[in-house]
Amino acid sequence: MPVNFGKWLTREKEFSAFATGPLLDFWRTREEGEFSGVDDVPIRYVRFCSPAHDKVIVVSPGRIESYVKYPEVAYDLFHCGYDVMIVDHRGQGRSGRMLDDPHCGHVKHFDDYVEDFESFYQLEIAPRQYAKKFALAHSMGGAILALFLAKNPDKFDAAALLAPMTGIYLPMPGWISRRILNWAENRPLRRDGYALGTGHWRPLPFVVNRLTHSRERYRRNLRFYADYPELQVGGPTYHWVREGIEAGMHILKEAEKITTPVLLLQASEDRVVDNRSHLAFCQAMAVAGHPCEGEKPLVIEGPADRSAIILGERQGRTLWVQAPDVTIRNLTVKNSGLSLSEMDAGIFLDKPAHNARVEQNDVLDNSVGVYVWGPHDVVVQDNRIVGNSELRVAERGNGVTLWNTPGSSVIGNDISKGRDGIFVNTSKRNVFRGNRFSDLRYAVHYMYTNDSEVSDNVSVGNDIGYAIMFSDKLIVKDNISINSRDQGLMLNYANNSTITGNLVEGGEKCVFIYNANQNLFDGNHFQDCAIGIHFTAGSEGNYMSNNAFVNNRNQVKYVGTRHLDWSRNGRGNYWSDNTAFDLDGDGIADTAYRPNDVIDQVIWRAPSARLLLNSPAVSIVRWAQSQFPAILPGGVVDSAPLMEAPILHALKKSKDLP
Repeated sequence: MPVNFGKWLTREKEFSAFATGPLLDFWRTREEGEFSGVDDVPIRYVRFCSPAHDKVIVVSPGRIESYVKYPEVAYDLFHCGYDVMIVDHRGQGRSGRMLDDPHCGHVKHFDDYVEDFESFYQLEIAPRQYAKKFALAHSMGGAILALFLAKNPDKFDAAALLAPMTGIYLPMPGWISRRILNWAENRPLRRDGYALGTGHWRPLPFVVNRLTHSRERYRRNLRFYADYPELQVGGPTYHWVREGIEAGMHILKEAEKITTPVLLLQASEDRVVDNRSHLAFCQAMAVAGHPCEGEKPLVIEGPADRSAIILGERQGRTLWVQAPDVTIRNLTVKNSGLSLSEMDAGIFLDKPAHNARVEQNDVLDNSVGVYVWGPHDVVVQDNRIVGNSELRVAERGNGVTLWNTPGSSVIGNDISKGRDGIFVNTSKRNVFRGNRFSDLRYAVHYMYTNDSEVSDNVSVGNDIGYAIMFSDKLIVKDNISINSRDQGLMLNYANNSTITGNLVEGGEKCVFIYNANQNLFDGNHFQDCAIGIHFTAGSEGNYMSNNAFVNNRNQVKYVGTRHLDWSRNGRGNYWSDNTAFDLDGDGIADTAYRPNDVIDQVIWRAPSARLLLNSPAVSIVRWAQSQFPAILPGGVVDSAPLMEAPILHALKKSKDLP
């Protein structure tokens, strides 16, 4: 039967129809069995088998779970070509109970679970000549399987442990829990009674459950418990908790004996299993020379056409990475939550996700597309990131957000319809190169980020192309900004940086420099703006040379009285409105160029004075300035203006843009 993997990722909305149709038909094909476990406790199990299958997956469920909960898992695995067998552990599901109260989760010895599992293996798996045998275990079932593998490392070809119970999460210090459990152990009525804070099974609303994010599957389980009350299991006994903790410690001691290939998957929001114990387990396996697959670089990869979809539920983070060396490739990631304060994102790279790679994905309709929150040396490359255009710009997330992520790079992405294309805050040694930005507020927004590079990017039709703020020692080169509404390039307290080879075409201001100091502007091209460059707020020590100012209504706006010479090493800038001559043919105009005069200063200070621009008084003032240069105000002068505009790589590149 052909397998439609895409349906697995979009089944939530259609789950009711699926459960009452194909899944119910599949469930009716089951074969149920029973055997006597330790102390003659009846152990029930179910199997789904086909003569065409030569592989098997054995499922070991978690605490309180029954195989009645697992038909969807069995359905998917069966249709991938596997026989599937699922065991109900003692004390739960349809297997026998050990106490008069059937709701009490109890076991006499944790090893009883393991012996039952061994009996099941000998009864159902060993006699069948499967070419491959695999095991899949969840929570408590993972602890059972781990102990089984420590005794029988050659029984399965590989095993997957999903949030295995190698430790139990307790809301109190360990020394307190040990004292309580030891106290209860010596008092039989307490020992076999419900542990503190637990009791009989009762249905909880979905919003307060701690086990799943799937509303439809949670409802289905509640219906099963209502229809089959014998499946209901409440809280564990004090003795079960004590046995569970000791079993976790025993697993860590025996981990070195597990040579079966193991994949361990962790639930980041787990409040039942102690996730710290997973790290201890993986470390013990690694020290023994056979690490968990989760300890190796993990690649989550879909087909090249990106048809594999990870679809969020419009809450939280669609894909949340909390491990190092992970690669996410060729996926479509959609539908995250939309809360900016909760840092919702399509792909969220958490602080431990060092060296992660997010490449060649479609990241669509999320709040933040890719959120890099603290890991170092991350690469976000060749993705298409499109925000939610139904929201107002201020409500949208950024295409890529980076915080405190040294050494990370954002390269070759196409980012649109978000708030900012790339927003970086409090970081260093970052590279943003070769990205394309459209339909955004800012293409690149820098805050408190030093020793970094912005190069070869293209911004089209955004409010601001490149906003560089409160940052130091940057290289901003070979970028293109076309038709920005406000500014192509803005520097606000950006210091000691090199701005070279950039093209800004169209906009209210090609460049706005506000209190930015000790920067080098060399070889840039500023064209077709209302103001070529607006220079203000005490910006000092900036060098301007080899730039081209072309067809700007006002080439320079500088409101100040200091004299600034915008030439360096005998070369100034090209000014398209400069009518000077070059009689000696050296490429340098024979007279200095002044973009502003007294009248410009008056108009900037009193815009209503524009009414007098064609008056005789203004004409007299301008004639006097030309005859007596000493009366010119302070401001910008280019003592060595260029006769031809430098040819930039970015200028040639802009001609080929669609």
